[in-house]
Amino acid sequence: MEPPSSAPATIEPGHMLNGEPRGLFGAVQVDLVGGHTVDTRTWLFLPGWRLSRVYPYGGSFEGWRCSGDTCGGFAIEAGTLDLRWDDGRVDSLAYEHRAAGIVLDGTLFRPARPMSVAALAGRWIDASGNVYAFDLTGGFTFGLGDLPGLGGAFGVEGLALVLTFSDGDVSRRTLFVTGEGDPAGMISVDGEVFVSIE
Repeated sequence: MEPPSSAPATIEPGHMLNGEPRGLFGAVQVDLVGGHTVDTRTWLFLPGWRLSRVYPYGGSFEGWRCSGDTCGGFAIEAGTLDLRWDDGRVDSLAYEHRAAGIVLDGTLFRPARPMSVAALAGRWIDASGNVYAFDLTGGFTFGLGDLPGLGGAFGVEGLALVLTFSDGDVSRRTLFVTGEGDPAGMISVDGEVFVSIE
């Protein structure tokens, strides 16, 4: 099996295609020991029965971020996800497809869902107190709590949040809904989990 291309590729929202998971699936992970963080673990299922467990920062998948034990091929058989990593190592994970997503070794990974500008409007805070504020006119600020922060304009392109800061710098971040239900109460921005506070 050929390793993935190093060219950036658009990330698809998670879905099932002919019984095969395709696109991005994520699960919220709480680390109470290493600094009380809440972040997102992901599995990205690619065409050609390929996958990556590398978080796709920046709103795209870049094959150069793969190492031998983070990207590889997969097959699904009799309740298992069989993995052949690019370094030759082989693993098997218990696998189940449910309406809410896919379960890998007991952890539910929900399909990553894109957001609209209207759904994103409001204030979002992470476990460290960082706050994103988005408005319906396409403006945003980012800072710590209620302190003044950086700002500019934003847009949403699929699973990418595009931030154009007031100094002209442009940054792309992976953005998706991490929970179920609407309106979204929890989102992932480049791996960090933010909850709605408005």
